Amino acid sequence: VGLRLIGKYENARKAIECECLKCGSITKQTLNGVKNKKTCKFCAQRGIQHGEPAYLYLIENSLHNSLKVGIGNIGNKNDRLTSHHRQGWSLIKRWDFKTGEEAEKVETIIFRWIRNEIGIPIHLSKGEMPQGGWSETLSQDSISMNRLIVKIEESF
Repeated sequence: VGLRLIGKYENARKAIECECLKCGSITKQTLNGVKNKKTCKFCAQRGIQHGEPAYLYLIENSLHNSLKVGIGNIGNKNDRLTSHHRQGWSLIKRWDFKTGEEAEKVETIIFRWIRNEIGIPIHLSKGEMPQGGWSETLSQDSISMNRLIVKIEESF
């Protein structure tokens, strides 16, 4: 998949530091990921483009009593916020980052905190979110919006 191993192999599920032979970036990938044809996150053609400008967003849907945190690339023709807006979601706040990698790091911190530390479960099902992103939802009753915003801003 165009990656050169530079880290130490421990097991098939532990990410190994690799150099991308296409772009030269240092990335991490599991052996299972390589077997499933996963490549450098900076060169990936779908999902978040890690080397491009990106944003993290907080949106709400009052009909579903839900909040959602997510990330998207700035200037992407398939903008995440537009697809959510079409499904009744409203923007609360957006934070811009130089790269998708930076936005993803903050998103990871937030979801470890939400799911593991304070134990807030996923709020909506796949069927309730045809545009995707159901696993990043939480009930508005589970946390104050201000507390969530403060935690996001502390995570940069």
